[in-house]
Amino acid sequence: TSASAAPGGLPYGAAYVADVRVGRGRWSHALTHGTFTFADVHGHIDRLEVRCAEGTEQPQYAEDAEWTLPKDWRRCELHVEAPRGTTFTLYEFE
Repeated sequence: TSASAAPGGLPYGAAYVADVRVGRGRWSHALTHGTFTFADVHGHIDRLEVRCAEGTEQPQYAEDAEWTLPKDWRRCELHVEAPRGTTFTLYEFE
């Protein structure tokens, strides 16, 4: 990505960063932190879904949006539906 990291740290103070290229089907990721956002989206994100032990949310994707899950939600998995070849960077924050 074009983001720059502070020495010894991740870009923008993120706790986790993943560069993603969507293949066939949807892309899934076990969230390790309660706040996330997307950057450098090339292509189109069609649908988001967050499944946790406590419930399921379907946030509407919007450029530059940041989502924060309820603090007591555990074992959350993010599902992203996008056309094959779509790329993006996922940032998670504490």
